Amino acid sequence: MDEYTDPATKQFYKTIENKYMDADEKNNLFADVLYGKMVGDALLAKKAILDDIEQEGLLKAFKAAGKARNVFVLVVYASLKDLARNLNSRRIEGDARGVFAFEQFAQRYVKCIESDPKKIDTVNLDEFIRLLKAHFKYEFASEEELKTFASKMFSNMNIKEDERGDYPIKLRDGFRCDYLLNTTGKTLDNINAELQAVFTT
Repeated sequence: MDEYTDPATKQFYKTIENKYMDADEKNNLFADVLYGKMVGDALLAKKAILDDIEQEGLLKAFKAAGKARNVFVLVVYASLKDLARNLNSRRIEGDARGVFAFEQFAQRYVKCIESDPKKIDTVNLDEFIRLLKAHFKYEFASEEELKTFASKMFSNMNIKEDERGDYPIKLRDGFRCDYLLNTTGKTLDNINAELQAVFTT
């Protein structure tokens, strides 16, 4: 069953008001239906893993279904270096994802103090610019545009352009995280073993 024949989706289309909506309002309206369907399918399956970068919509849908307590949120962290490697590998295989994943990274993580117990990693603007130059020049019209993108992204993590060097980061407040899986420097076997330990305890 595709999105056009799904009864819930068809019913949703019937209820759309004929009014002006900005992009955010429209996206939220359609996201509610999508997340409701994902959660409905997951509940039918009894156990399910839902993979999504945006957690707010899913958690809202679980809450609406009265199942918020049944959700375990696993946040998978990949460093900027690993993220760049993964995105470049996908591009080489013909599955280009662009640089929006870096923008999503900046939406999730924020600068913290070195001693913060929630610290996950350190980031460095100059190193990130080198990563972009090494793998993602095709996404930008010029080096200046590339550097502007990097500076804006770091600014979104509360790291100013003139703040050079290593800065610690943590998951932003407001994101739910029952377990954070930091994949940095880990093999697939290491990651599988850690996941096995998390879900069997």
